[in-house]
Amino acid sequence: MVSAVNRVLKSKEKLQFNELNTTILHLLGDMEGGTKGFFLKNIHLMTPVARAIIRKNPLYLSFFANTISLTRIQNEGLSHNSIPNEVGALLDCRLWPGIKTEDFINKIKRQLKNKNITVEVVLETPDALPTKPDVFLYGSIEKSIHSVYS
Repeated sequence: MVSAVNRVLKSKEKLQFNELNTTILHLLGDMEGGTKGFFLKNIHLMTPVARAIIRKNPLYLSFFANTISLTRIQNEGLSHNSIPNEVGALLDCRLWPGIKTEDFINKIKRQLKNKNITVEVVLETPDALPTKPDVFLYGSIEKSIHSVYS
């Protein structure tokens, strides 16, 4: 099970670029400055380099791809020196809006490469809409970010 889950965690989700996240990259590039900022602001010119920067930073990656995090491994064993008959792993998966849960689960099953491992959804929330920039709180957060990066 450990090697199967590791395959899922090591898989690279496809990066998705849209108007919202490229705008975010542009703003981050303004705040970052220098060469890294230039790359972030001009994603269309340096796609391979920008993709590498995005993949190395979990915060950036969450704007461009589904994310999967291992949050718990559990077993039924009562004793620390016995091998349990069953073991479970909890994965926190954050899906992009529009991604069908069933399609995502099927992809995970293929990556696990083990028909003895079952996959089930423990909790699913509805798609969240992006926050509109005209919300009062958004302006306060933006000012705080600028005060840190300026």
